[in-house]
Amino acid sequence: MDLQDTIEAITDDLSAHPDYTHLSKAGRYELGSYPSHTLGSIRNIVYLNNDEIEVCITAVVRSGYYEGVNFDWYLNITDDEGYEYEVANESVTDATDNLISFVEGIYSEYTQQLVQVARFSNGEVIYGLQA
Repeated sequence: MDLQDTIEAITDDLSAHPDYTHLSKAGRYELGSYPSHTLGSIRNIVYLNNDEIEVCITAVVRSGYYEGVNFDWYLNITDDEGYEYEVANESVTDATDNLISFVEGIYSEYTQQLVQVARFSNGEVIYGLQA
């Protein structure tokens, strides 16, 4: 399967989630030296007392350092006024864990996971295939 087919397959699987939203722009965590393309977001609303807490995971594909790509995600948790929500709560943690598991499960179907095999004092890392 070539890269474009892999991206399309992952996007198709993500879009099967009922709370999937297609995004056409990069998020606020875009790295200028490693451009990314957003594959979409999935939102989950958790109700706490009179507040709505939105847990949103955004899947991205980012260019690799020398070659290839990195499938990644980032998470935003906000209250109903748009402020970052940082209070530990079991319901929010469960929603977060479920969304991460969903995205990581899709990624694992189409990719090979790498593990860190060496780290240099300047921060550079060498990765190898997971056994």
